[in-house]
Amino acid sequence: MDDDTQTRLVERIEYLSAVRSARERLPEVAGVIMAAHGDAEALSGIRSVLRCSEIAASAVYHMQLRRLRKQPEDLLSAEIAELERQLEDRGHGD
Repeated sequence: MDDDTQTRLVERIEYLSAVRSARERLPEVAGVIMAAHGDAEALSGIRSVLRCSEIAASAVYHMQLRRLRKQPEDLLSAEIAELERQLEDRGHGD
């Protein structure tokens, strides 16, 4: 696995983890967005609530709310686990 692939895996894990957290804390995330006086304040609030990167917060902020509706949690968790396994395998393959 090359460095670009590894970077994409890490970014995907971060994104999926932020989405999962946003689902679990949707009222808080929505409250932060509604109370914000601008995009920067909303993004900062999302980062604080979800403890995620600026990129992940931006993805959650720009996501259509329908993407946050309840879905089987195990699908997100399964994809995250698979991506983490791929990263771990890469670490052992070097």
